[in-house]
Amino acid sequence: MSTLKFDTAQKTPITVPAPANGTTRRWQRFKIEVRFKAVLTRLGKATVLNNIGLVFYELGKYPEALASYSTALKMEPQNAQTLLRRGKVLVYMNRHADAMESYRAALQLNPADGLSHYELGVELLAAKEFDAAGKEFGEAARLTPERVGARFNYGTWLMSQNRWDEAQREFEAVIRLEPGNVQAQQRLTALKARTKHVER
Repeated sequence: MSTLKFDTAQKTPITVPAPANGTTRRWQRFKIEVRFKAVLTRLGKATVLNNIGLVFYELGKYPEALASYSTALKMEPQNAQTLLRRGKVLVYMNRHADAMESYRAALQLNPADGLSHYELGVELLAAKEFDAAGKEFGEAARLTPERVGARFNYGTWLMSQNRWDEAQREFEAVIRLEPGNVQAQQRLTALKARTKHVER
């Protein structure tokens, strides 16, 4: 699980005087509320809600995560990262059509985001829209060449299009990035065997 990181370099300490009768649960809650309101002021509510949504997502609390992202988007509708995160939550809630819509909205704002292309490709593949999925994987592979899943899936799609040489290059790239990838090795072996057969 990744550590929550706020989008700020400034962390101004906040001090609250302690009550005379010692620390109580109510006092602890009050201090938390003071700190939280200070964070809201410093970062902006949309950024805080985005981070809270990420925490809920990693805890598997998807309805709560969706609510946080949806509220954040009302404040900052042009936030591509929030749209991407919202899409991933919707996938886990089995709302795949809504997830694709969220990914497409993210890509309208940031067409160069390889992860959004990849996630949209995965959803299109599940929906059996193979050509559309292949094109998204191709964009993801081009924009984020280190993404193993994008390279593998794009290579697989290229095989389905009989684009053997291009597919071979993708699987070779997968093995360079992940030498223990058995599936990529198997497909590369099959492609090389086919090439030798054609050359005879």
